[in-house]
Amino acid sequence: ESQHFYHWASMFAADIARAHDDVLYHSSRGLGLGHRLGNERFAGFFTHLRALTLQKVGRFDEAIALLKDQIAQTQIIDESTTCSYVENLNTLGFVQWHKELVSLEAQSTTSIETFEQAATLAPKLCTQGVFKHEITNSHLNLAMAFMSQGQLLEASKWLNHIEISPTHLQLHQQ
Repeated sequence: ESQHFYHWASMFAADIARAHDDVLYHSSRGLGLGHRLGNERFAGFFTHLRALTLQKVGRFDEAIALLKDQIAQTQIIDESTTCSYVENLNTLGFVQWHKELVSLEAQSTTSIETFEQAATLAPKLCTQGVFKHEITNSHLNLAMAFMSQGQLLEASKWLNHIEISPTHLQLHQQ
Protein backbone atom coordinates (compact mmCIF):
# COMPACT_ATOMS: atom_id res chain seq x y z
CA GLU A 1 0.00 0.00 0.00
CA SER A 2 2.89 2.39 0.66
CA GLN A 3 4.17 1.83 -2.90
CA HIS A 4 0.68 2.54 -4.20
CA PHE A 5 0.56 5.82 -2.28
CA TYR A 6 4.06 6.73 -3.48
CA HIS A 7 3.03 6.35 -7.12
CA TRP A 8 -0.27 8.16 -6.53
CA ALA A 9 1.48 11.15 -4.90
CA SER A 10 4.23 11.14 -7.52
CA MET A 11 1.64 11.09 -10.30
CA PHE A 12 -0.06 14.20 -8.89
CA ALA A 13 3.25 16.01 -8.43
CA ALA A 14 4.22 15.15 -12.01
CA ASP A 15 0.87 16.44 -13.28
CA ILE A 16 1.38 19.78 -11.54
CA ALA A 17 4.84 19.98 -13.11
CA ARG A 18 3.31 19.05 -16.50
CA ALA A 19 5.72 16.14 -16.70
CA HIS A 20 3.51 13.94 -18.85
CA ASP A 21 5.98 11.06 -19.16
CA ASP A 22 6.27 10.89 -15.36
CA VAL A 23 2.48 10.95 -14.94
CA LEU A 24 2.20 8.06 -17.36
CA TYR A 25 5.01 6.14 -15.63
CA HIS A 26 3.61 6.51 -12.10
CA SER A 27 0.02 5.88 -13.17
CA SER A 28 1.12 2.73 -14.99
CA ARG A 29 2.95 1.50 -11.91
CA GLY A 30 0.02 2.37 -9.64
CA LEU A 31 -2.50 0.65 -11.90
CA GLY A 32 -0.27 -2.42 -11.98
CA LEU A 33 0.00 -2.49 -8.20
CA GLY A 34 -3.76 -2.17 -7.83
CA HIS A 35 -4.31 -5.08 -10.18
CA ARG A 36 -1.63 -7.24 -8.53
CA LEU A 37 -3.08 -6.54 -5.09
CA GLY A 38 -6.50 -7.48 -6.43
CA ASN A 39 -7.83 -4.08 -5.41
CA GLU A 40 -9.59 -2.41 -8.34
CA ARG A 41 -10.37 0.58 -6.13
CA PHE A 42 -6.61 1.22 -5.88
CA ALA A 43 -6.30 0.90 -9.65
CA GLY A 44 -9.19 3.32 -10.13
CA PHE A 45 -7.35 6.13 -8.36
CA PHE A 46 -5.07 6.43 -11.38
CA THR A 47 -7.56 6.15 -14.23
CA HIS A 48 -8.85 9.71 -14.49
CA LEU A 49 -5.50 11.51 -14.48
CA ARG A 50 -3.85 8.89 -16.67
CA ALA A 51 -6.62 9.20 -19.26
CA LEU A 52 -6.38 13.00 -19.31
CA THR A 53 -2.61 12.79 -19.69
CA LEU A 54 -2.93 10.30 -22.54
CA GLN A 55 -5.32 12.78 -24.16
CA LYS A 56 -2.81 15.63 -23.70
CA VAL A 57 -0.13 13.67 -25.55
CA GLY A 58 -2.52 12.69 -28.36
CA ARG A 59 -2.99 9.04 -27.38
CA PHE A 60 -6.77 9.26 -27.59
CA ASP A 61 -7.53 5.61 -28.30
CA GLU A 62 -5.58 4.46 -25.23
CA ALA A 63 -7.38 7.01 -23.05
CA ILE A 64 -10.77 5.96 -24.41
CA ALA A 65 -10.01 2.26 -23.85
CA LEU A 66 -8.83 2.94 -20.29
CA LEU A 67 -11.96 4.91 -19.43
CA LYS A 68 -14.29 2.37 -21.05
CA ASP A 69 -12.62 -0.37 -19.02
CA GLN A 70 -13.02 1.64 -15.80
CA ILE A 71 -16.67 2.37 -16.61
CA ALA A 72 -17.31 -1.32 -17.29
CA GLN A 73 -15.84 -2.18 -13.88
CA THR A 74 -17.96 0.42 -12.08
CA GLN A 75 -21.38 -1.00 -11.43
CA ILE A 76 -24.30 1.25 -10.63
CA ILE A 77 -26.06 -0.52 -7.80
CA ASP A 78 -28.46 2.15 -6.61
CA GLU A 79 -28.68 5.91 -6.07
CA SER A 80 -26.14 5.74 -3.25
CA THR A 81 -23.43 4.63 -5.68
CA THR A 82 -20.62 7.15 -5.89
CA CYS A 83 -20.44 9.74 -8.61
CA SER A 84 -17.21 8.29 -10.04
CA TYR A 85 -19.23 6.55 -12.77
CA VAL A 86 -20.53 9.91 -14.03
CA GLU A 87 -17.10 11.50 -13.65
CA ASN A 88 -15.60 8.77 -15.83
CA LEU A 89 -18.41 9.22 -18.39
CA ASN A 90 -17.74 12.97 -18.54
CA THR A 91 -14.01 12.37 -18.93
CA LEU A 92 -14.65 9.74 -21.62
CA GLY A 93 -16.93 12.14 -23.48
CA PHE A 94 -14.35 14.92 -23.21
CA VAL A 95 -11.58 12.71 -24.63
CA GLN A 96 -13.92 11.54 -27.42
CA TRP A 97 -14.88 15.16 -28.18
CA HIS A 98 -11.25 16.27 -28.30
CA LYS A 99 -10.41 13.36 -30.61
CA GLU A 100 -13.33 14.32 -32.86
CA LEU A 101 -12.10 17.92 -33.04
CA VAL A 102 -8.49 16.96 -33.73
CA SER A 103 -9.43 14.36 -36.34
CA LEU A 104 -12.01 16.66 -37.90
CA GLU A 105 -14.87 14.31 -37.06
CA ALA A 106 -16.92 17.27 -35.82
CA GLN A 107 -20.21 15.73 -36.91
CA SER A 108 -19.64 12.57 -34.85
CA THR A 109 -22.24 11.95 -32.15
CA THR A 110 -20.14 9.62 -30.00
CA SER A 111 -19.11 12.27 -27.48
CA ILE A 112 -22.60 13.76 -27.37
CA GLU A 113 -24.12 10.35 -26.61
CA THR A 114 -21.60 9.86 -23.78
CA PHE A 115 -22.28 13.34 -22.38
CA GLU A 116 -26.04 12.75 -22.57
CA GLN A 117 -25.65 9.53 -20.61
CA ALA A 118 -23.65 11.43 -17.97
CA ALA A 119 -26.25 14.23 -17.88
CA THR A 120 -29.03 11.68 -17.34
CA LEU A 121 -27.23 9.89 -14.51
CA ALA A 122 -25.64 12.88 -12.76
CA PRO A 123 -28.83 14.13 -11.02
CA LYS A 124 -29.36 10.62 -9.64
CA LEU A 125 -25.81 9.72 -8.64
CA CYS A 126 -24.15 13.06 -7.87
CA THR A 127 -26.42 14.40 -5.15
CA GLN A 128 -23.86 14.97 -2.40
CA GLY A 129 -22.45 18.48 -2.16
CA VAL A 130 -18.88 17.71 -3.19
CA PHE A 131 -20.05 15.86 -6.30
CA LYS A 132 -22.88 18.15 -7.48
CA HIS A 133 -20.44 19.87 -9.84
CA GLU A 134 -20.65 16.80 -12.11
CA ILE A 135 -24.23 17.78 -12.93
CA THR A 136 -23.04 21.21 -14.10
CA ASN A 137 -20.03 19.62 -15.81
CA SER A 138 -22.33 17.32 -17.80
CA HIS A 139 -24.42 20.25 -19.01
CA LEU A 140 -21.36 22.34 -19.91
CA ASN A 141 -19.83 19.45 -21.81
CA LEU A 142 -22.99 19.00 -23.85
CA ALA A 143 -23.19 22.73 -24.56
CA MET A 144 -19.57 22.80 -25.78
CA ALA A 145 -20.04 19.73 -27.95
CA PHE A 146 -23.15 21.18 -29.59
CA MET A 147 -21.50 24.59 -30.03
CA SER A 148 -18.56 22.95 -31.80
CA GLN A 149 -21.08 21.50 -34.28
CA GLY A 150 -22.75 24.88 -34.77
CA GLN A 151 -25.95 23.76 -33.04
CA LEU A 152 -26.40 26.86 -30.89
CA LEU A 153 -30.06 26.25 -29.96
CA GLU A 154 -29.22 22.81 -28.61
CA ALA A 155 -26.19 24.26 -26.80
CA SER A 156 -28.38 26.95 -25.22
CA LYS A 157 -30.83 24.30 -24.06
CA TRP A 158 -28.09 22.57 -22.06
CA LEU A 159 -26.75 25.84 -20.68
CA ASN A 160 -30.24 26.61 -19.42
CA HIS A 161 -30.17 23.36 -17.43
CA ILE A 162 -27.41 24.77 -15.23
CA GLU A 163 -28.72 25.62 -11.81
CA ILE A 164 -28.62 29.37 -11.39
CA SER A 165 -27.12 30.05 -8.01
CA PRO A 166 -24.71 32.70 -6.75
CA THR A 167 -21.91 30.28 -7.57
CA HIS A 168 -23.10 29.57 -11.12
CA LEU A 169 -24.67 32.94 -12.05
CA GLN A 170 -21.53 34.41 -13.63
CA LEU A 171 -20.80 31.14 -15.44
CA HIS A 172 -24.37 30.98 -16.74
CA GLN A 173 -24.23 34.58 -17.97
CA GLN A 174 -20.95 33.96 -19.79
